[in-house]
Amino acid sequence: MDYTRFRSFCTSCSFVALLALLPVSQTLGQASRLPGSPYPVSQLPDTLYVLSEGAFTPSQRLTVATLQGLLAKTKPRIFRWVNDGARLWLADLVRRGEVVADSSYFGNFEGLLSRFAVEIRGYVLCKLNDGSVNAAISVAGVSGAVAATPEDTAALQRAGIPELLDLRGRDERWVYLNVDSAFNRRVICYQKEEKYCCLTDYAVFAGAWQFFEPISSPVTAALFARCELNAAVLGWGDDEHSTVARTSAQGLFLHAADWGVNLSVYSNLEAETRQRVFSDSVDSRPGVHTVCFVMTDGDNIQWILNDFATSEKWFGSPHRGQVPLGWTVSPALCELAPTVLRYLYEHAAPLPNADEFTAGVSGLGYVYPSRYPVSARAGYASLTAAFMRKADLRVVNVIDDLLDREALRPLLQQDQIDAVFFYPYADYAGLKGRIEWIEGKPVVAARFRLWGGFETTASLAAKLNRLPRDPDQPSGYSLVAVHVWSNTVDSVVACARKLDEHVRVVTPSQFVALVKAHLAPGSGVQQGGRRSRQPVRFGLLPAFPNPFNAAVRIRYRLPEPCRVELAIYDSTGRQVQTLVDRAESPGEHTVRWNATAFPSGVYLCRLRTPAGRDVQKLVVLR
Repeated sequence: MDYTRFRSFCTSCSFVALLALLPVSQTLGQASRLPGSPYPVSQLPDTLYVLSEGAFTPSQRLTVATLQGLLAKTKPRIFRWVNDGARLWLADLVRRGEVVADSSYFGNFEGLLSRFAVEIRGYVLCKLNDGSVNAAISVAGVSGAVAATPEDTAALQRAGIPELLDLRGRDERWVYLNVDSAFNRRVICYQKEEKYCCLTDYAVFAGAWQFFEPISSPVTAALFARCELNAAVLGWGDDEHSTVARTSAQGLFLHAADWGVNLSVYSNLEAETRQRVFSDSVDSRPGVHTVCFVMTDGDNIQWILNDFATSEKWFGSPHRGQVPLGWTVSPALCELAPTVLRYLYEHAAPLPNADEFTAGVSGLGYVYPSRYPVSARAGYASLTAAFMRKADLRVVNVIDDLLDREALRPLLQQDQIDAVFFYPYADYAGLKGRIEWIEGKPVVAARFRLWGGFETTASLAAKLNRLPRDPDQPSGYSLVAVHVWSNTVDSVVACARKLDEHVRVVTPSQFVALVKAHLAPGSGVQQGGRRSRQPVRFGLLPAFPNPFNAAVRIRYRLPEPCRVELAIYDSTGRQVQTLVDRAESPGEHTVRWNATAFPSGVYLCRLRTPAGRDVQKLVVLR
């Protein structure tokens, strides 16, 4: 990225030349915040000094990122040009006349320091890539300082910025013992040291802890425990499941944001976030099978901010709009990056092949509802509903180890939430399209996943074409989770083109409307003057816990008396243990598998009866 390219970008933006000649009005306004919002706010920006990330050394980038966050405490004034996503969001702001882009310090580190020296109390000395860098970032956020390495101390001193503290050889533990009381208790950043250029501006702006220790360490437990209930954790861990399980158990929600940049700017902007396309009006048709495709991972804030909208794999696809498509997005974006969410809504494909956004996962942030403290569930559900209302979302996607009705109930008690789309963590399609009703609203489990190694577009289309075409039975509906890292918009289009004429694809809101109209309790098909009864379903129910350490409860349901074989297989397909081999009565059964004698890994549990077979993945973690 060079200065010439930046100037070319500026001249390509409408209104830029005009804005350069007009005085910039100084606004004292702030971006809006919901009651109970954990996200801090300062003033709306007017002029943003645009900096090229590639023009600075690694150590200079650390100082620039902390300076960006420090200035944003008053008003954002620095924007870091890091990728095509940043280019798009800045271009959108400039075209609308919401900010002026100033390239005066595009690659000028010392000029930047001199420009803002009077607003910098000092610098905190650290080393890159060890615990001292997170310690310095944390201290900078509560002391009015920037973080720096010895490489740049001469430049800082020439700008008249003194050394405030030397943290080399110290880490988060030292900060916890000496500075802890000053930190934000509603936002905390869980960030690896080597990612010191990302998320840093937001950590400093928020006055939040930035740290990284193993998720099971006492330090992590202590720092999470100091947060208020329903606080936001930004960042990511080494393992998805263990990280979300720990934050959930603590009553915290997680935002995947460890590669996020410029959040201190985006979160201090204001925009109305209303979906341009949203319709739950759809005609009921006999003799069809109804399908809804939903793209996963939209809660990944860094992805949304970076190449989500520009890559042809995803929202930048030229083939978007050829099939109705659901997208997951974090409701938090209405405050963390409202102008980004506005852009996505305004550029959504129109009906009939509309793009429609749903909340995911699992509400305001990524949690496992079954692990969330009972005392915090109502507050979390209420906050989720408020953010979904502000973000104009009505369906929430949930990932959990099991479908826990009582854990989901607070969400479904919210007027804003029409339905839950549910995915078991170990196998997103593990519940095979099961539909449950809680508070009179549907909880629809994914029937299939378009996921590398599990389904191809051809194999999925063939399965959908063979399914029942009865809108008055749960088997007439298929929710399909599309794994965005192994599939794309083109994958969905290719699959849809292979579907028979009696299989139709609809948006999430249309899908929910049809499920409610045909399957809600009290709306069942009438036969001979009596409401038809749904048959008892055959198959494995969600195992719990899963993943697990020592033992797991395996549940299955039988529609009639039959002989049952329940066995465990390892990842090579070798049978390692038989749990059941006998005749059993109809109904629900539970078997405990003690796996202490088996190594960590993925195992398959296979249920076999004369009526059919079912398989579920079990994960042993130690």
